[in-house]
Amino acid sequence: SLASEPCGSAFETLMRREQKDRVISLDVNVRPTLIHNRSGYLARIDRLVAMADIVKLSDEDLEWLSPGATFAALADRYRKLGARVVVLTRGSDGATAFAGAAPVSVPSVKVTVADTIGAGDTFMAAMLVRLAQQEKLTKRAVAQLKHEEAVIGGIGNTNFDLWMAGQRPQNWYMLGSMGLAIPIALGVAIAQPKRHVVALEGDGSLLMQLGCLATVAMRAPTNFTMVVWDNGMYQITGGQPTASASVADIVAVARGCGLIKSAWATDEDDFERLFSAALKDGGPTLIAARIDDKPGTGTTDRDPVQIRQRFMMGLGVRK
Repeated sequence: SLASEPCGSAFETLMRREQKDRVISLDVNVRPTLIHNRSGYLARIDRLVAMADIVKLSDEDLEWLSPGATFAALADRYRKLGARVVVLTRGSDGATAFAGAAPVSVPSVKVTVADTIGAGDTFMAAMLVRLAQQEKLTKRAVAQLKHEEAVIGGIGNTNFDLWMAGQRPQNWYMLGSMGLAIPIALGVAIAQPKRHVVALEGDGSLLMQLGCLATVAMRAPTNFTMVVWDNGMYQITGGQPTASASVADIVAVARGCGLIKSAWATDEDDFERLFSAALKDGGPTLIAARIDDKPGTGTTDRDPVQIRQRFMMGLGVRK
């Protein structure tokens, strides 16, 4: 329990030590009969939430933590403290999560209840596995970056997954500039030819700026890799289908523009092989991967001044 000692203090100390190097999930799991100091317990929960990436609570937890408050209000407060994702389980009514601007709700799966012991743990484990699966291609790419490579993340889920894969000073997170990840990354590659530069872009954004592929082919920077996540939709604006869902082949377009080193990744291992080769063999290279239609698991801190300052320091152009 987070209320009992020495367990509560031990968990808090562990989270404080590991928060910079790991993704941390927190199940609040209030046990009122074990809590003898309400104000002290609430203060501890706030400290833990500030160190956690993912916070889960039940509707019963919500009522105890903030009587009469809405989940939206508590989720907003917890996200301001530092949590990336806040999830509320509502028993047979399903679950709701806040990660972006609007909540996402899913219904529960109807089953015959035999025992509810461990239900919350099961939900948390399944959610963490799903989140890990969704981000793992981005994580696989980031894990191969060993030489301060610059990474430009396009808007939407491309951006969110890059953020959740771990913040690096050489990462640039796009805010509200659809279709410009590759053009901006090309500029960085030209300005710093000794540094490898990676552009992460979504299919919808690239379709708005297809001409950039011809420009990349014409300039032919050898230190440049483009990764396109193709989920076949404009996800953050409502899930409208993109042309790549039916008629457009991004790799074929890239090759037609003169980008000979363009390929579809057939699976996760193939993606890792293609990305590793791109970093070693020189480009320009374009790798496209078809991904699922699930939403991102978190959101980037929307502080453009901080993003710019950190990126410029990461590239060594400002101290």
